[in-house]
Amino acid sequence: MALNLLSKTPGQWASELSVFGTKENVLRAVRAVYRLETEEPWTLPDLGAALAGELERLDARPLWPTIIKRTESDDQTEKLLVETRMGAVETVLIPDVRTETSKLKMRTTLGGPERDRSKKPPRAAGCISTQVGCAVGCRFCASGLLGLARNLDAADIVAQALLLRKRAREKGYHLATVVLMGMGEPLHNTENVLAALECLTDPSGGELGASLITVSTIGVLEGIAALARLGRRAPNLALSLHAPDDETRARIVPMKNLARARDALAAAQEFARATRRFVTVSYVLLDGVNDSPEQAAALAELLEGTGFHVNLLPWNAVPELPFAPTPRERAQDFWERLRARGVAVHFRKARGADARAACGQLRRQPT
Repeated sequence: MALNLLSKTPGQWASELSVFGTKENVLRAVRAVYRLETEEPWTLPDLGAALAGELERLDARPLWPTIIKRTESDDQTEKLLVETRMGAVETVLIPDVRTETSKLKMRTTLGGPERDRSKKPPRAAGCISTQVGCAVGCRFCASGLLGLARNLDAADIVAQALLLRKRAREKGYHLATVVLMGMGEPLHNTENVLAALECLTDPSGGELGASLITVSTIGVLEGIAALARLGRRAPNLALSLHAPDDETRARIVPMKNLARARDALAAAQEFARATRRFVTVSYVLLDGVNDSPEQAAALAELLEGTGFHVNLLPWNAVPELPFAPTPRERAQDFWERLRARGVAVHFRKARGADARAACGQLRRQPT
């Protein structure tokens, strides 16, 4: 059976194989795998006989997850149910399908010199899972319906990103950003997430800038502190708040030892100070649960002075769960009340909902 080349960082491989060849050649072999140039790095030219022989002896190939089921939505979002070594998870490729009119409007709004984009493929984002299932058990989310089976190791997290990079390339896209917002609470699996981030951001690995990766959390304080210690190597942070008051939050997020909203925001503020990274607050609007004018006012008060940006998300239907999305007019009123209080806020459009590939719809079984 192949040794999973993704199980160690490029630097660890360079150190381990230094007796067989130069550091530069080891990193060239690893980089070729991450760039999808080869799955058999020992076949690269000019590695040197000793290094090539050792890589072949180790059979140091990446171990890809097996695709069990592929589903594509009307908006070209593609959901993959894959079998990792730890178990089945869902991972999602989200192409940028903005119209030329939309792109022109954005360029006009942002200003700056016009760039020649003719040689660049369209961008896509990848949403990857960090656990088989989830222990948080948000009442509105499918990922926790079967509970938590186990953590994914770093190699299986990285492999999802590379699989999505491969799928993006096959469809004419470039995987430009990655979000750890799939199945599981990433900061319940901090050690493996940190190791995966190191591989994905390494110049000889995934070559993704840390600012192009976002980690989502319900507010695991120790995990947020661990990300803060990365400094400028840290990813962006998305804090799933979903209610301004602890009573409502605990009712819809019944996790044991759930951090108080103020404590989670304080940890996120410390993260922002330490890393200079972007922090967003995710807020799923649930009809009659967390969408009242009073809750909008409380949320604005809670966020005062933080500078955080709020993503208002529609609830994406899960047949087994007894919720409904906030009606459009009330959602608009919620948005306007936040804006009136100086909160940066926008609606995040649901992608892939018709294929059950949107936020809150991922699970451990085919759908």
